Amino acid sequence: MLCFYNGAGFHLKETPLSKDQSVIEIDDLTLEVTATVRDNRRFRWWLLGFGADVEVFRPVAFRSVIATHISDANHRYFEV
Repeated sequence: MLCFYNGAGFHLKETPLSKDQSVIEIDDLTLEVTATVRDNRRFRWWLLGFGADVEVFRPVAFRSVIATHISDANHRYFEV
């Protein structure tokens, strides 16, 4: 399950990630998206392109992978 903020991800209402995708509008700028997708390098690249405007909630293992990637990037910018 992903949560898109600040209007990001609204295109998924017209171009779904998968046939089983579910989209819930939390408010005018926030979407909750659930879909079965293949975890691969291309999907991760696409997802990380949203920066702070997306958050992975489930599966927890995938959330951990993305969090580690973001943490590693953060260290590159702020560790001196």
